[in-house]
Amino acid sequence: MPYPLPLPTAAVQFVRHSTPRHFLDIAEGFLLEAEAENNLILGLAREFAEREPPADPPPFFASVQDDGRVVGCLFRTPPLKVGLTRMPGVAIPLVVRAVADAYPDLPGVLGPLDTIQDFATVWASVRSATVTPGMKMGLYAAESVRSPEPPVPGGMREAGAADGLLLRDWLHRFTDEARIGPPDVDEEVEALVAGGGAFLWEDDGVVSMAAAKGATPNGIRIGYVYTPPMHRQRGYASALVSQLTRHLLDQGRAFCVLYTDLDNPTSNELYQRIGYERVATAGDIHFSA
Repeated sequence: MPYPLPLPTAAVQFVRHSTPRHFLDIAEGFLLEAEAENNLILGLAREFAEREPPADPPPFFASVQDDGRVVGCLFRTPPLKVGLTRMPGVAIPLVVRAVADAYPDLPGVLGPLDTIQDFATVWASVRSATVTPGMKMGLYAAESVRSPEPPVPGGMREAGAADGLLLRDWLHRFTDEARIGPPDVDEEVEALVAGGGAFLWEDDGVVSMAAAKGATPNGIRIGYVYTPPMHRQRGYASALVSQLTRHLLDQGRAFCVLYTDLDNPTSNELYQRIGYERVATAGDIHFSA
């Protein structure tokens, strides 16, 4: 069956990198040209490059090169979706063939909307897969932050080992509500607590959580923002994100980023009110046989 997009020229090549460190050596300059937009792949590559022992199964990092110049990147941490950066549409058939050789069965793709839509079109054609649109996400960044008005009662603290059960429970709930593939929750919580990346908002008890992870040379990503239903509509999440953002900027980060569900106007408005500005639109697409 013919590809719906033009085939790449001979100068366009797909390069699978042997290690995350080798990937960064080749592709980090390209990724830093849009550091906020590429925070996910940059942060993951840096985490895996420093990880001992290496992950099992190993992550997949690759670059798309046009006459030796990096023009796009992709990654996968099995069994989750493949993630793409922006790349020329002409490279998509080459990328689909290479990914299909490595992973004949793929649960989906995530990344910039136009790029993943092209990828999904070709994947459906060559793999006879059913394509289902997933979440449409806004990527926001902040170089400064404001406190919510009116002030929200309570305060932020770093989570510790004693908070492990609560963090595991809430992380499971977060991934269920966000409709994303869950990480290894025990491993994720252990890493966050050990690295000082989990934070809680307390107001006569713990009422909200957030995490800081995926550090890049100048930024860091805020995620896992979760407030149980009984504590919502009181401003806890926006207060926690505001305070955590200020904390990270005070530590020397030039900016913080976070993702939102664009179908949730409330959270998008809240983050904009405390100083976040939308810098890109991303999404995910699900595949099934």
